Amino acid sequence: MTHCGWNSVLESISAGVLMLTWPMNADQFIDAKLLVDQLSVAIRACEGGSQNVPDVDELTRVLGESVIGSQLERARVMQLLNVARDAVKGESSTRDLEELVKQLGELNKRYVV
Repeated sequence: MTHCGWNSVLESISAGVLMLTWPMNADQFIDAKLLVDQLSVAIRACEGGSQNVPDVDELTRVLGESVIGSQLERARVMQLLNVARDAVKGESSTRDLEELVKQLGELNKRYVV
């Protein structure tokens, strides 16, 4: 169960964990929509912020679905886990950072007299 703060989202994805969303405020509602509707790596558990407590029967159903069903979401979480692992294993994030440093160094050479 996550409030859908971005750090929690990144940690869950990088751990390969299916999320149950319960956004509380601000950007968390957008993050929840992204996770459930766009990326299919989460199941909506509750909406309406901290003032809205999930119905016990509905929460029980969602928890059961997350454990027993949710094959699509689990497969998508594993796909994103692999992308996240690749990004930190010398793949895209390392390559992009190295390119940024290279470009900044070239700018520095041009403008330093």
